[in-house]
Amino acid sequence: MSENFYKKFFADKKRALLAILIDPDKYIAEMAEVLSDKDSQPDFLLVGGSVVSASTDDCIKDLKQKTGLPVLLFPGDPSQLSVHADAVMMLMLLSGRNPEYLIGHHVSAVPFIREHNTETISTGYIVIGDHSNSSVCRVTQTCPIPENETERIISTAIAGQIIGNRIIYLEAGSGAGKPLDTKIISEVRKNTDVTIFSGGGICDPETASQHWKAGADVVVVGTAFEKEPGIVRSFVEMNRIVNH
Repeated sequence: MSENFYKKFFADKKRALLAILIDPDKYIAEMAEVLSDKDSQPDFLLVGGSVVSASTDDCIKDLKQKTGLPVLLFPGDPSQLSVHADAVMMLMLLSGRNPEYLIGHHVSAVPFIREHNTETISTGYIVIGDHSNSSVCRVTQTCPIPENETERIISTAIAGQIIGNRIIYLEAGSGAGKPLDTKIISEVRKNTDVTIFSGGGICDPETASQHWKAGADVVVVGTAFEKEPGIVRSFVEMNRIVNH
């Protein structure tokens, strides 16, 4: 299997990256129109969700045709796999103990991955916060790690690296009321050398900047983009400033 996507975006970690997360169920034409503007383009797109009823294939095909942006699949389960994605995150829900989300879905995905020679990137997914009503928690029947349990979060991230995760995704939860405390990102950065994603509750460019400066390699913006697609341009501009 190739590692083209991983090598292009994550192998060297020389710059801060911006990703826009798109749920196929919430995808509208305006999103592609905005993202087709060169001044409003993130580094890549994440496509997927905890539960998706719309066609992931159709969503990705349309996005790639209209924007030309690379797509990293962010699947909630194997039914969301698509031959049109450039690579797929193999998500291990490290904050929970539901075996389906630690290994079960991965086994089910193997026939598709082998047939299509899909590039996979092992990803430790850590949901953090004091909420239990996010879509991730409802679907996986697991609870997040409380934000004040910093040592547990750090140990979970280190464990992910030890077992081979190449990405650690720190998630405040879909539609989170507030983003992660940057101290958590900083501590995970100090204690691991994997690629760090930070997502959930990032609604403005200033918060994104704080997360990049704290050590996040990739900031993921989802809900804010769903509500106002045009906001992506301000995030792109901030990303350029941070990387200057």
